[in-house]
Amino acid sequence: MKKFSGMYAAIPTPFAADGSIIRESFEKICERIIAAGMQGILVCGSTGEYSALTTEERKTAMKMVVDIVGGRCNTMASCAGHNQEETLEMVKYAESIGIDFALVVTPYYLTTTEEGIYRYYKAISDVIKGDMGLLLYNYPEVTTVKLSVEFIQKLAEIPHVAGIKDSDTLDHTSKLIGAMAGKEFGIVNGYEHLAIGTMVTGAAGTVGIIHGLCPEQMMAIYNAVQENDIKTAMEVNDKMRALYTLMEREPVPAPIKAAFNILGIPCGAPRLPLLPASNELEEELKVEMEKLGML
Repeated sequence: MKKFSGMYAAIPTPFAADGSIIRESFEKICERIIAAGMQGILVCGSTGEYSALTTEERKTAMKMVVDIVGGRCNTMASCAGHNQEETLEMVKYAESIGIDFALVVTPYYLTTTEEGIYRYYKAISDVIKGDMGLLLYNYPEVTTVKLSVEFIQKLAEIPHVAGIKDSDTLDHTSKLIGAMAGKEFGIVNGYEHLAIGTMVTGAAGTVGIIHGLCPEQMMAIYNAVQENDIKTAMEVNDKMRALYTLMEREPVPAPIKAAFNILGIPCGAPRLPLLPASNELEEELKVEMEKLGML
């Protein structure tokens, strides 16, 4: 099983007007990420609208990205489903096509217990036959399910569990980093505004929306932190801060899709009930992207 660390770009799923997936746009997005030296790409995550895709569309998107990447960086796929059987199907498919890490958010909607969550992740682990890593996903803002540091330590003992995307507070992530010190368990955060803070605290990296749009800048922050050059990391981060905020201005993935459309990489609009970015947001994105020399 590969070590889980570094910077991962959560990429949108590009839709044509007829709803089909645009492979050429996937290619352009992946190539810019790989060229910047980023460690991995997350396909079909929240940014990739996994919940709005059919099972077959998710499989199509995963296979496209795996084929495009061709082993040049790690691949991660969100395999969470609305029920356990769907999740198991996606995990088995991900492993069959060579995905490196399967990301699975905690069960949501129907309230369960820690024992129920443990058995859920254990059942997922049991269907993994090779070296694919299983990543926990703690995202209480969306799921309303919050994994405690102590419980994550227990989940980390399940075979194949390689790490966690901890989209929680910096306080929570920092405590988790301390609790897991010395163990082969990758911890990343999913919020752009917390990226530099979590890495300085000791996180293995970050997974973010902005990473695919600005891979060179995000890698500059990551590399500077690895070299303990916090001053340089902060300088780059300060320039990126306004764009981080714009990525949160309207519901994901409208802002990132609008940004790629502006770059000339067609991504279309999100699927209902999500809406495309407003004209006002598009204008603000253009201003910030021009400041960063992207246009």
